[in-house]
Amino acid sequence: MNNDEILLETLKKENEIIKQNCQKLSEEMEHKTAEMLEYKKKYENLSIETQKIQQELDSITYSRSYKLIKKIKKIFRR
Repeated sequence: MNNDEILLETLKKENEIIKQNCQKLSEEMEHKTAEMLEYKKKYENLSIETQKIQQELDSITYSRSYKLIKKIKKIFRR
């Protein structure tokens, strides 16, 4: 084999390795993208749940019975 043939074979192998690496990287990117979408859905669900809990808390804090109980507790503390 002369130098040109050796160089050609080396380049072919390097090309194959680069293609494999690119394929691995694209698979990793797809996996990471799917993972990010999953985290985004979880975040959205948590934010909706947080809003619901906040609304419930607000309704409790502004209710008449809660205010009455607070006043009664103040009276008993004195």
